[in-house]
Amino acid sequence: MTERSKLRFAAVGLALSMLVILPGVVSAANGDSTLTVDLSGTWLKAISVQLWSGDGSTLLWTLNNQQGASRDYNVTPGTYDLKLIQGPKELLFDDLDCSTDCSPDPVSETLTVDLGGTWLKAISVQLKTFDGNLIWQANNQQGVVRTYNVLPNTYDVTLVQGPKTFDIDDIDCASGPCSAGDVTETLTVDLSGTWLKAISVQLKTFDGNLIWGANNQQGVVRTYNVLPNTYDVTLVQGPKTFDIDDIDC
Repeated sequence: MTERSKLRFAAVGLALSMLVILPGVVSAANGDSTLTVDLSGTWLKAISVQLWSGDGSTLLWTLNNQQGASRDYNVTPGTYDLKLIQGPKELLFDDLDCSTDCSPDPVSETLTVDLGGTWLKAISVQLKTFDGNLIWQANNQQGVVRTYNVLPNTYDVTLVQGPKTFDIDDIDCASGPCSAGDVTETLTVDLSGTWLKAISVQLKTFDGNLIWGANNQQGVVRTYNVLPNTYDVTLVQGPKTFDIDDIDC
């Protein structure tokens, strides 16, 4: 045997001896359980996944920006607490059994906000915690039925149209798909007939802040989508105005 062959043989023997000496490394890797967290779809704010010890005392790891796909994590078989964090909102899965492969289910629900129809000013949708902390805001949502992925939980939603807001409290998204309910009312202004000068319709808050104005509304009965609330309306014809206060919509 040449000297080079002896060296090669010795190197192979050393590698084999390391495998024999360290069998625990191989068996531990093969013995892992798979923790699956399905965060597929579109989310309007990043989600962090945290794994804690089963008694909740020790944070084992945190992975940020996990939304958008179904995620698989190797974990040692055991019992864990799992936290999903989206801004100020947390969802806890307590005592998750990962003695074999495990998956918290579900981690996503669908919130529906029906803003279909024509609106004369953009509407923003704000998702909040029960105590008013903002989780995310989506602008220009009017015109269609909107659906959003949310963590299973209870939320408040605020709709914002200019200076006007409409709050929907305690929407239960913890036990299945959820809806903000009826968020649209119809305001009617009868301007039918013949008018010799154009008329503008202005929608305002009770304290006079302008929400929107619509020009040249004369000649027909006009209907407008508005958020459920109380409004003032001002009709403007040239230099003349006519105010209608406290319209209950």
